[in-house]
Amino acid sequence: MTTPEPENSLFKNISLAVRVVLFIVCLIENSIAIYILCKIIKNGREVFSRSILINMACADISTTLLLYPVEFVNFHHGEYFWVVEGHLGDVLCKLYSFVFHIPGRVLTLSLVALAWDVTRNLSSRGRKEHTRKFSARLIVFFWIFAATPSIMYIAISRVKWNICSIDWAKDEKTAVTMDKIHLYVFVISGDLILTILNLIIFFRVRRRKKEIQGKRGARSVGKMKAEARRKKCTGDKKYARLEQWRKDTQGPMLSNKGWCQLDGEYFPAGAIPQQQSNLSETLIEMSNGNKHFTEVDEASNITVVHVDQEDDGSISANESDEEESFETTRKEAKITGVASTLFVVLSIIEAMFWYVCPGPICPWEYYGEYVAFAIEIAKGIYAALKPAIYAGIDKEFRKRYTQLSPLACCCFRRILCHKEPNQVGTTKRLSTQVSNV
Repeated sequence: MTTPEPENSLFKNISLAVRVVLFIVCLIENSIAIYILCKIIKNGREVFSRSILINMACADISTTLLLYPVEFVNFHHGEYFWVVEGHLGDVLCKLYSFVFHIPGRVLTLSLVALAWDVTRNLSSRGRKEHTRKFSARLIVFFWIFAATPSIMYIAISRVKWNICSIDWAKDEKTAVTMDKIHLYVFVISGDLILTILNLIIFFRVRRRKKEIQGKRGARSVGKMKAEARRKKCTGDKKYARLEQWRKDTQGPMLSNKGWCQLDGEYFPAGAIPQQQSNLSETLIEMSNGNKHFTEVDEASNITVVHVDQEDDGSISANESDEEESFETTRKEAKITGVASTLFVVLSIIEAMFWYVCPGPICPWEYYGEYVAFAIEIAKGIYAALKPAIYAGIDKEFRKRYTQLSPLACCCFRRILCHKEPNQVGTTKRLSTQVSNV
């Protein structure tokens, strides 16, 4: 609906400047968003959600092109004025009235579809990727479904006294019916469905997050148990092998009386030639044997230690895919939650202003023009900042957005990219200590 203009000239000049800025920013930002999303879709990732975001950006551009040029013409003439007259003016008026509500309805349907897809992906059935053909067909269906209720505007819209409007004296019932269809089918039903789906998404994300954190904790405990078991098994085997080696290499012991004791029996010292071996040679042999044992044990460490697969704390391929899928769905849930929450709030405020409380009992009766302007500007800011919301959540979108967007100034770009100051690497001298034993 066209925003009523107040009589204050200063306010008119300020509103014109604000509208010009929003008009330029909305076109640039959403065009950049469409370009980036098309680039990402070429890689074949998250086709459905990206296609819906492209459709939403197209709807925002359409709303901007339909709303602001008419406001600029009204400002130039100082009143509501339809520039084209005659039969051509009637045709353009009917076409404008037919198209005006379509982008807003498409935006509602797109948010509902995105929220429904996220809800389905967070269910126990797992994530499902839709094809490009399915996404294109669904988007075409949205535009056709949104345009169907507006067909009657072609019959009841006309130019009268240089104003494109509806003849309420003749077509009052039809106009009221069209407004009710728009209010109940798209505004109230859309806001209600989005609210319910967002609540479901919130609780499902919390539940899945707790499940994944529990699995990660179990894997961490499993890793600790596996490491302790490995060390215990390694230590036991080392001790057993060391004792076996000592038993095999242990020679006869010389008693105080000159007898050699071997396996509990005594023999004369000269009867056993092994007792002539030097003590230092025996110590060297034991040291070499210990070194050889350590090398053999370290080489066979992986093969001799066996840990149950369910307790070793390792992550399987299925669990890795599940966590990656959850992170992708969680990112989509954040985008859906922020975008749909802001949309629902603005939609409720607009519905209260235009439909619920239009009479003199409203608290903003004497400030209706300013309230209508504030709602229009809030919706324009929402449409302009929507790509920035995507960039704040999606890292892949953020990389290209911070390079192309005029809004991504130095401070904003640093906040989004989480860049850290360059760290100068320091070269440390390596020193080796050589010791002789």
